[in-house]
Amino acid sequence: MPQPLPYQDAIRAVPAERRSHRQADDHACHARAVRSRRPGLSRSQAERCRPALRFVLLPPWLAIAVICLASCSDTRGRGPRRAASHSPSAPRSRSDGGPQQAQSSPQATGNTHGARQEPVATQQRNGVRPAPRSPSVSQSGDRRAAQNGIRRLEARHLVLHTDLPSSAAVDALPHWFTQAVGLWAEYFGIKPARLAAWQPRASLMQSRERFRQAGLLPDDLPEFPHGYARGKELWLDDQPTAYYRRHLLLHEGVHAFMDRFLGGAGPPWYREGMAELLATHTVRSGKLEIAYFPARRDDVPLLNRIQLVQRAVAEEGVWPLEKVLAMGPRAHRSNEAYAWSWAAAVLLDTHPAYQQPFRALTVHVTDPAFNRRLRDAMRERWTQLAEEWELFASTLDHGHNIVRTAIDFRAGRPRTMPFATSVRADRGWQNTGLWLDAGVKYPVAATGRFEVADDPRPWWCEADGVTIRYYRGRPLGMLLATVWSSETAGNAAFVSPRPIGSAGLIVPAHAGTLFVKVNESPGDLDDNRGSLEITVRALPD
Repeated sequence: MPQPLPYQDAIRAVPAERRSHRQADDHACHARAVRSRRPGLSRSQAERCRPALRFVLLPPWLAIAVICLASCSDTRGRGPRRAASHSPSAPRSRSDGGPQQAQSSPQATGNTHGARQEPVATQQRNGVRPAPRSPSVSQSGDRRAAQNGIRRLEARHLVLHTDLPSSAAVDALPHWFTQAVGLWAEYFGIKPARLAAWQPRASLMQSRERFRQAGLLPDDLPEFPHGYARGKELWLDDQPTAYYRRHLLLHEGVHAFMDRFLGGAGPPWYREGMAELLATHTVRSGKLEIAYFPARRDDVPLLNRIQLVQRAVAEEGVWPLEKVLAMGPRAHRSNEAYAWSWAAAVLLDTHPAYQQPFRALTVHVTDPAFNRRLRDAMRERWTQLAEEWELFASTLDHGHNIVRTAIDFRAGRPRTMPFATSVRADRGWQNTGLWLDAGVKYPVAATGRFEVADDPRPWWCEADGVTIRYYRGRPLGMLLATVWSSETAGNAAFVSPRPIGSAGLIVPAHAGTLFVKVNESPGDLDDNRGSLEITVRALPD
């Protein structure tokens, strides 16, 4: 088979006569075209109007390159508009069907619940800007969502789909979630660089059916009453209050965060207790604060964890700490299980004696022996922890100050009598350092004046308390006492103290250290001022 000629040699091989005839035909065709547009020209004049452009045969590879260059040049001239840059943490909103329209009726957008989509200008005035398309949702998925009345909100660490109408509370959810991610990372010691690409997707649903039709609510999810997390996907039903809606989003977000960056979340009580702990929040000066202990019931509408524990204690007593730790995977079908899990987590995480060993356990969340590790970490303090747990759960209240009520369990020692010490009004049980012997009579006298409130003006109080208000059946501010030792732990010494007032008598049934306090809720210690002076004597046999 003869070898093909080089390209230029192939052109030269065309007979000159054939080339001249082809050129003549080209000139004639051009002349006819020009005369059809300008009938007054003769054929010779039309031929002289032919363009100077010459068509040259190109090698195939070069022709393809020229076509590609022309196409790229055309694209640069007409290319798509680039989205303006946004603040990483600012919430950005758009309909899942594409760019926002100036006006759209519910019928036009498939918004069957009747919510009107705000125009772009209105959203920008509200601080919400159109978001670029997320790579996690296809364009066809976007269209399906929009057809079902579902819009999209986005910030650095969250893509949120919702069928709720636009409002300041709803549109800010991705912003608060992004703030929370940074706080969770700080709590668990996760380096910020690891967070860069993490952007879970949440579905906030007024109607589950809309999300099911849009392909955003998979059929293989288990039944869940309010919220559920799986991998980077979160689903939650809308809630009656803006606070609880935000809390539920953060709760499911904690699950997703721990699974992603810790590899797991520990046993059920720890998994749900940490989610409740790190989702309970407040906002001050535009900044989110997590692990917030509610100061008042109105601070956390519908988050009734404290009320649930109070009710359970009144009806059945305090759950032992071991019972909380032993909760199984099906226990959290009741709200009470969430409440007890939160109570255990918040005590361990806040108490100055337990915080460090408790937080050190985060690296062991994948260990099936997590609870054993907790007991080992608290081995020397387990008896005291059980006492403080019983006291904490028995007296749990809004504004409960765990630091001010932490107990110093060091054993006292015999002292020369009479023995004098002071009792602060803004603290819980205080160790006097005095060891009392069993069966001995110890008269106690108290003097001094202190404040138990300052609203609307200072409430002055003495050791007998004020009868204008009672706490746990006794006058507010009354001096109380108890005797405790590790050998007699578990006898509710701190839950059932002895009333002393300005003068009283203690006859211990067992030897131990003397503890004292003024009668006050652990949630109301912050506004107390001053102290009492007490004197203890021992009567001879």
